[in-house]
Amino acid sequence: MTSLIFLLIMNFSSQVDKMPIVLEEVFELHKSESAIYSDDEITISLVKVMDSRCPENTNCIWAGELSVQLEITNKNKVATHTLTVPAVGTRNQKSEININDLHLSFLGQAKSKMNKATAAENTVNGYEFILSTSSSLESDK
Repeated sequence: MTSLIFLLIMNFSSQVDKMPIVLEEVFELHKSESAIYSDDEITISLVKVMDSRCPENTNCIWAGELSVQLEITNKNKVATHTLTVPAVGTRNQKSEININDLHLSFLGQAKSKMNKATAAENTVNGYEFILSTSSSLESDK
């Protein structure tokens, strides 16, 4: 009986920790955080961040890119996706995926947009996303 109560509490607390996603509004995730769009039973979790952007005040052959690995649960089906935005230039198809009839776009690093070379080691920046009914790449045209 005690273990059943513990499992119910853990399940409830994991649902509470998930930030609600509002369609067509930017939401922010930090590593190991999750957000939920309850209308379609979609949960988006930020699993890993890969940052190869060129540090400020250096000369690089390649400007690099910022990528995030997401675990997306869609009606109890789990899939892993990597979305990438270039350090310079415009977003492209690598920064967006379709989930059912919705589009998830990775917008990049939130707030100060500092790269790994300028951010203090203890500073944790979030990463911005938007879940929409139309492709943001199409609307940018």
